[in-house]
Amino acid sequence: PKESSWQTIHADNDVSIVKAGLQKQGFSEKNIAVLLDKQATKIGILNALDNLTKNTQPGDVIFLHFAGHGQQVTDISEDEIDGLDEAFVPYDSEKENKTGKTSADKHLIDDELNELILGLRKKAGKSGDVLVFVDACHSGTMERGSKNDIIRGTDTVYEIPNYKNGSKRSDNKSLYINSSQKSTNSGNLSPFIIISACAAEQTNTEYKDKNTGRYYGTLSYTIGILFSKSVENMSYTSFFELLKIKLHGLGEEYREGQTPQMEGDANRKVFAGNAVSIPNHFVIKEISSKNHTVIINGGSLAGIKTGAKVDFYPPDTYTIHTTKPIQTGTVIETGLVESKLELSSSAQEIDRKLWAFVSKYTFPKEREIEEKAKILREIQSSGKDIKLEIIPVDKTGKEQNPETKKRNGNIEFVYTDAF
Repeated sequence: PKESSWQTIHADNDVSIVKAGLQKQGFSEKNIAVLLDKQATKIGILNALDNLTKNTQPGDVIFLHFAGHGQQVTDISEDEIDGLDEAFVPYDSEKENKTGKTSADKHLIDDELNELILGLRKKAGKSGDVLVFVDACHSGTMERGSKNDIIRGTDTVYEIPNYKNGSKRSDNKSLYINSSQKSTNSGNLSPFIIISACAAEQTNTEYKDKNTGRYYGTLSYTIGILFSKSVENMSYTSFFELLKIKLHGLGEEYREGQTPQMEGDANRKVFAGNAVSIPNHFVIKEISSKNHTVIINGGSLAGIKTGAKVDFYPPDTYTIHTTKPIQTGTVIETGLVESKLELSSSAQEIDRKLWAFVSKYTFPKEREIEEKAKILREIQSSGKDIKLEIIPVDKTGKEQNPETKKRNGNIEFVYTDAF
């Protein structure tokens, strides 16, 4: 809530990309439950997990995703070496115990979560799968990032009075998984995987998408990319290695300061081998006859950028190189999971059932590079005594020191890898 002392984060933005990714992987929308803000109180979360457990059948694949703050609280059960429990922070959780409460009754403590996950594993059975993604952190602090960073988590401990075992605190701030959860030979329990956004001592900093200008959790953003593509026949080990590469590719600050973590049955296939084959085509979601535009179910997470060319073919077309498209379009707006296209002819001529294939992808600054190359060719062919200077900039637009080199005695080229 706005009146709380928690730093405002953008966990609600994660929902659309994670949900779209799950649907790409074959999860039905009717089987995806989402709790947002006021729905995500502790009671709301417990009720949702209880309902999920009741409806789970042997062989089911269970996907749990938590995006929000994490916090450590005083361990009143005295089963933690460091005297602290790890907890997720529901919507109605306080950051500090200002009234002297004898328990963190609004936090979702790791001990509670372990029991809930065990219940799900029992219902799913050995042929099922339970996968947990944690886009939170129990050790976040603004002191570790810049003043503009948006951090998920806090270093503030939720203190419960009259418990002294907190003096044995350590830096182990990861989600606690007891031995019965980690075991790969647990009777009729389903296998279990947990993937978290960062290591115990690290900070989970939100990522600002350059295309939309919106903030997302780094783990949520990355799995949105991976789930938009095929993970069929991939093991969790391979999936996790690919996830780390993608997350670190978001920027230098993530390569140096944020390392995802995984525990559990990593040698199993993703979704217990039920991952679907992702088609190469996209489908039409909306048609606007008035504006001659359509919206397709692929965006920047699938590599589609503004200016990309898209061709439309009849359903079940697999040989697009030998088939003439019915309609063509150009991408004029892109989101993370969908794009708007302007059609080359009337939208009334397009069928919603058509398959859309990207015939030409665009890349960052591709058009700018082509234009500069054209200018250089014109200058070279003119023979005129012209000095051309291209000032390189970094990703933030800050001017960099160019390295220059003269050629032909009359043209000065400025070389940079800013392109």
